[in-house]
Amino acid sequence: MGLLGVGLCEINEVRAGIPIERPNLELDWSRAAVTDVAQWQSFFDQKYPLMDPVMDITKGNESGRFAWEAPAWIRSYLALYQTTRDMQYLEKAVNLAQHMALYTDEARHRRGEIDVVEKGYWQAPKYYLNNRGNPVPGWRGYSKGWRVQVLQDGRILSAILRVVDRIKQEQVSEYLAVADELLALAERVIESHDTSFSHTKTPRVAGSYYYPHVRNRYTNDNGLFSKPLPFNHNMAMAEALLLAHKWMPEKQDYWDKAELLTQFFADHMQIREDGSCFWRYAFVPRDPNSKAEDITHADIEIGFLVIAQEMQLADVSPMLDCMAQTLVVTMYDDGEISYKVDGTGVAKGYHQMYVASHWLELAGREPRIAEIAFELLNRLESPPSSFNGFLGWAQLLALQDSQRQAFLVQNQPVTDEGPNRPD
Repeated sequence: MGLLGVGLCEINEVRAGIPIERPNLELDWSRAAVTDVAQWQSFFDQKYPLMDPVMDITKGNESGRFAWEAPAWIRSYLALYQTTRDMQYLEKAVNLAQHMALYTDEARHRRGEIDVVEKGYWQAPKYYLNNRGNPVPGWRGYSKGWRVQVLQDGRILSAILRVVDRIKQEQVSEYLAVADELLALAERVIESHDTSFSHTKTPRVAGSYYYPHVRNRYTNDNGLFSKPLPFNHNMAMAEALLLAHKWMPEKQDYWDKAELLTQFFADHMQIREDGSCFWRYAFVPRDPNSKAEDITHADIEIGFLVIAQEMQLADVSPMLDCMAQTLVVTMYDDGEISYKVDGTGVAKGYHQMYVASHWLELAGREPRIAEIAFELLNRLESPPSSFNGFLGWAQLLALQDSQRQAFLVQNQPVTDEGPNRPD
């Protein structure tokens, strides 16, 4: 039995609303490299004086920057929009999401920019292997040739759908049509990978995506390679599934797949007596001692689980709690972070910056994470220079603002009619 206990569905039936936790930050902002949004913007303008980052890329995800850099910028912009309500940041996020949508393989093929006949995919969802010459609706990358993967498509879609989610939540009228277009694209990309998902392929695997087998034409389990994809691959697409389902609730299979992917992950996580936990990069049926997960790929898994908790997919709090403890108890020591979640190896500087990415979202469960991120950012990103550095400072500013707003609400004078508020 995994961490989620009896079935996810049973948990959903009794789950109440889940508050978003805010850490009790006690950070010395007087020595921060970035003290406010204006300073963040100043550093950003100095580094990108002519064009926002990633907006100059016209070859899709061939460089990997759509999947690995763009999500950090979108989350930075959305964090600053949340903090300032300045529409320029929402506009930046929308522009980047639209830009990535403009450079899918399908769009590039339609414009004659790529040839998927002579230079086709060596690995892709089964339909595109069986019907050579058709471009995928998502984004190809290069590894031993052109291939299309659940991981990269999931990463890009998750970033795009965060923009869609913000627009639709706030009903931002000037962007609603854009949000609908992006949601339609997400639907097509998600469903292009349907034949790569199975809940019957492998024992002890509740549900997983797999690499399509490139040497046969089967579209069932026989058309998949034997090992389930690594957990971070699955979680990247699971995040896209949940965010898309939020605005397309009729897509019940999206929710169901996300449940199964969560169960698979939970079934293979081990919580320790000190409150920390251990999990592996992947479940390898023939190798129970396969390598431990690392700080960068765990970041993707945390990003999904935070959204799963907010959307009440299941009570994943035990996993989020133990991940937070893993960072402070097992991985952090005297200013350095280990590369693996079991405490082994030393994360390089840019790898340590992932503490200020999705890991930072666990600060409400363990405030020391915010302190660690603050120290690392001041040491390694002063001033910010990398996409994770800019993201980390944007998120710390947003956390600082959310704490300040919570304090103001809690300390408003109370009258018979309730807290005093401006008309």
